[in-house]
Amino acid sequence: MPFAIQTACWLRPTNLASNIPNINADITQMYMALSAVVTNAAEATEGRGRIIIKTVSKKIEEGFTKYRPGLKPGHYVCLMVQDDGAGMDVKTRRKIFEPFFTSKFQGRGLGMAAVYGIVKNHGGWISVDSQLGKGL
Repeated sequence: MPFAIQTACWLRPTNLASNIPNINADITQMYMALSAVVTNAAEATEGRGRIIIKTVSKKIEEGFTKYRPGLKPGHYVCLMVQDDGAGMDVKTRRKIFEPFFTSKFQGRGLGMAAVYGIVKNHGGWISVDSQLGKGL
């Protein structure tokens, strides 16, 4: 399912696992979520970076779900998007999924909040692992 990213960058889907099971999901919502995350990554690289998409099939244990409300133990498909942008500080990481939060001069700040809602509505969990000054 191709999609356009207006910012020029290298999208390298080189780490897609071959053993990923099918998932029961709304294709339109998944497309919107992935588009928003990749667009966010493209903006973080300011059009001069790399984006890597990885997939893995993972068994989530009870201990992992303990501090992640709504997540149940079981087998999951994990999708990771990495970029070599400047990274995020702690304040930005804590607010990234809040509606109307944006670190950009212009923008509505709905993209990552919508992604959060889509993932949660599909019984999933989403997180951000980033440090200021570090990409990939």
